[in-house]
Amino acid sequence: MSNIEQRYLHLFPVCEGIGAWLYPHAEIVLHDLESDTIVRIWNNISRRNIGDASLIEEDVQLPKEADIYGPYEKVNWDGRRLKCVSSVVKDNLGQRIGLLCLNLDISSFDALQGFITSFTSVASSMPPVLSKRDWREQINEVLHLFLKEKNATLEVLARSQKIAAIQFLDEHNLFATRNAAQHVANVLGVSRATIYNWLNKARQK
Repeated sequence: MSNIEQRYLHLFPVCEGIGAWLYPHAEIVLHDLESDTIVRIWNNISRRNIGDASLIEEDVQLPKEADIYGPYEKVNWDGRRLKCVSSVVKDNLGQRIGLLCLNLDISSFDALQGFITSFTSVASSMPPVLSKRDWREQINEVLHLFLKEKNATLEVLARSQKIAAIQFLDEHNLFATRNAAQHVANVLGVSRATIYNWLNKARQK
């Protein structure tokens, strides 16, 4: 084992553990700043070798005041995108001696994101010919608009907010349909009697 490697011996188990945890998606590289060489590399996806020139300046700037750099983006030799974080390694005197870099291959997530986007994207809303008589859909849309304005979800609505939601629906004349109160009750998880009670309170306001 070289003298350079001995300086970082205490970090080897940490790097090996991170490498095992993130295998095979992340590469861990330990650089020596003085010699500007790679000390060790785990999960090698960049096709570099121990002893190769680190060329740190090409990867990330090293202002003296920073101890962590990133996340920043790099491109691997095969075109895959890498999300990278680099941490400064110091000796017992606090001197900067090395750099520990974690390079995560995120190209597979790009493909997954593209699939999710194509699968969930919708070109347009429901055609009016289909929705104009669907009072349930109209209630759902107006209730969603209320939640969006309040930046809230149904699960966290307080009682006063639910009454405000009832008032909002009533202002859009959505309780004119016979079964509307039951549908709103089902959505809010309360009884129809509670909906009528809240509706009276909302109209009194």
